[in-house]
Amino acid sequence: MLIVVCLDLEDGVDPIKGLIDSTPPDGAEVTLLHVIDTTERAKLEDSVRSGIVRASLRDVEETLEADERAMLRETYEQAVSMLQGRHTANVRLNVGSGRPERVIVSYLIEVNAGLCVLGRRPDWKRNREVGPRSVGKVARFVIDHAPCPVMMLR
Repeated sequence: MLIVVCLDLEDGVDPIKGLIDSTPPDGAEVTLLHVIDTTERAKLEDSVRSGIVRASLRDVEETLEADERAMLRETYEQAVSMLQGRHTANVRLNVGSGRPERVIVSYLIEVNAGLCVLGRRPDWKRNREVGPRSVGKVARFVIDHAPCPVMMLR
């Protein structure tokens, strides 16, 4: 069975811990999926303009991409070490870009996933609402359109 764990770098390895605690992935293949949100990059482009005081947009983007790659590499290494002790068949990393909800669903269809694991909203630690707002737009879309069961972790 292929388990796709969607990573938000603010959560780190929390979704992996949740997966291990609730569904032992013994023998499963696990793909860690991180989506670079192009809508957020567009907002950044609108907010940062080159000038005398501000850094150039290219410098800001390069710094962000380097930080994101470093965080992703660290999260992947931690996840692999956690999952290797669970006898998983294989752990892979896949990075996509676009609108996260659409990229996730497309990827689940493409690889014929058996289970999708989603973490909480990135702002959940700051805003612990219960009810409809506790699930973000990405999770709602994935839950409604995924071709496989979706496990939400809090």
